[in-house]
Amino acid sequence: MAILRVAKVWRRPLAKGSKARLDDLDAEQRKNVMAALRAIIAELGDARAVARAIGVNDWTVRRVARGECKPSAGLAVRLAKLAGVSVEDVLSGRLAQERVCPSCGQLIPHA
Repeated sequence: MAILRVAKVWRRPLAKGSKARLDDLDAEQRKNVMAALRAIIAELGDARAVARAIGVNDWTVRRVARGECKPSAGLAVRLAKLAGVSVEDVLSGRLAQERVCPSCGQLIPHA
């Protein structure tokens, strides 16, 4: 049996002519997903509750909400499903805008 002496990371090759992975979000979309995540955390009251509801680790939810790591397209899909809106609402920022009062900035409870 051969012994692997050097750690090797295996990655799927990029699409021809592509510089980014297909599931990468641009900076504006990442900002909007983080804002939507923060709004849902504020609504549910706890990052752990959001993590359980969308099926990810609570540490991941906290790190994304703080901006320590980039949100994925999969996380945007899960947040949209949890909130009952389209993925486009999450990526465009409409989800976070609907949950915050434009005049005072306070969270509007979901009816």
